[in-house]
Amino acid sequence: MKLCVSIKPSTIAAESASITGADGQNATRERLMREARRLFANEGFNAVSLRRVVQAAGASNASALHYHFGSRQALVAAVVDDPEHGSATIRFIARLGWDFGPPGQELSAGLHREVLEQAERLLQPAFPVLDAEVLRFRLVVSMGYVYHGLADRSYLWRSPFGALDLANKSRGDELRRHFYDYLEAGLCGPAAMRLPNE
Repeated sequence: MKLCVSIKPSTIAAESASITGADGQNATRERLMREARRLFANEGFNAVSLRRVVQAAGASNASALHYHFGSRQALVAAVVDDPEHGSATIRFIARLGWDFGPPGQELSAGLHREVLEQAERLLQPAFPVLDAEVLRFRLVVSMGYVYHGLADRSYLWRSPFGALDLANKSRGDELRRHFYDYLEAGLCGPAAMRLPNE
């Protein structure tokens, strides 16, 4: 059985242009986010102009970023909502809370809230005498150390002690173990004793 459908060529062309336009807009939006992530990660949120992001993304329209995101804060929020894996994302998140100020801290809190609450639930039984707020403090500080430890690994080549051999890729597993030991020691440190007047 044959089905014959009559479609006007102008309808096909219009639908095709609409699909291509939407794909093009999505591609531009993705390029803008990718380049913003890379530039902000490498140079900081305050050092990179939105014009540079547009140029790096190869957008033909200078107002492309405002069209897709509306503002710097909306662009940063979009990057946070759509993280990629890799070193640029780690450096981006490491800078988020400090370089981007209170809005960045709010975005970072939202990004990490669920996993830190889960970690708190799992760790509370292991630290029955540790004040809940102290445990939360240690988790937040540990989260910061994880991001900065990963993002700033290259600093080991230029440390105040000179180049540390632990920075060699061949010693990556060993470096990771030392880092985990460091984080664990921070989480498991003795509970602070409160004086009666405190």
